[in-house]
Amino acid sequence: METRNLRKTRQGVVISNKMDKTIECNVGDTVLIMETRPLSKTKRWRLVQIVEKAK
Repeated sequence: METRNLRKTRQGVVISNKMDKTIECNVGDTVLIMETRPLSKTKRWRLVQIVEKAK
């Protein structure tokens, strides 16, 4: 039996807070995101964890 495909993960800095009411991170935070099933027309990634809060 084969294992599932590995999902892509990316670590980066938040540059926009357009989704402020739905995401708990802010501009300048370092976050880890993971590729997931399509959530909407343009959303294909979800927040895994906040690595470091902005100062």
